[in-house]
Amino acid sequence: MLKISSSYYPYISVDAIDSHYLRSVQFYDSMQSMQGFNAEVYFVKLINADRKIWVTVKSKYIYFFCEGESYSNTIGATTKDFVFSEDAGSATKNSSLSFSIGLFINLK
Repeated sequence: MLKISSSYYPYISVDAIDSHYLRSVQFYDSMQSMQGFNAEVYFVKLINADRKIWVTVKSKYIYFFCEGESYSNTIGATTKDFVFSEDAGSATKNSSLSFSIGLFINLK
């Protein structure tokens, strides 16, 4: 059996905070315009009908990209108001590929 599937993500939202302790600055990134997709291939083969033994092979690829605005504040400040950074923006790009192989044995 061979199974192929895919998904498209038209909109994903990401909010992140990162702290730069050597600079005493904390950045809040708000990324709202994100898109991505994934594709997956899954193969199952019965290799021994008497003992009911299967082998599986799976591969999956995920990709997404997002960009948005960045805000900053001093680390340890008593106010939670972040200031919009006109000279900086935020973006992230992720791509991953995974493979797995499995062996299933029915012991009954």
